[in-house]
Amino acid sequence: MHHGALGSFAVVHLPSGLTAAAQFNVLHFLNHLPGVTEVYGRNAAEKLELPADRLGDIVVMSARDVVLGRTPEYHDLKAVERGLRSHGGRYEEMVPFVFSEALRPAYAARAAGDPRNFDVFDFACNGTRA
Repeated sequence: MHHGALGSFAVVHLPSGLTAAAQFNVLHFLNHLPGVTEVYGRNAAEKLELPADRLGDIVVMSARDVVLGRTPEYHDLKAVERGLRSHGGRYEEMVPFVFSEALRPAYAARAAGDPRNFDVFDFACNGTRA
């Protein structure tokens, strides 16, 4: 309800018994939709470092300015009047880190790369010189 069924990360559950060819066709279709940037099948858990038991058959992520969702009739945005949240895609995992202590050299090197939002716990607990 907090995201109005909209977001840049969607999990798709396919009907059981779908042939491998049909699954490929669905992946191919989704991968070629305007605004879709990434589509993964069963390799999503490994590729995205997510728990496999929480994912469906396909994971779809969209561009920075695109949301994924169902038909307009499905969405009741009155329920999210206090602010719309979404399930995080690539562009929602990049957040600035600000620490009051200097980082250890290994963590400073990691920070210069591409740390993600869930990395903040490791950085805060283990990465500062304090």
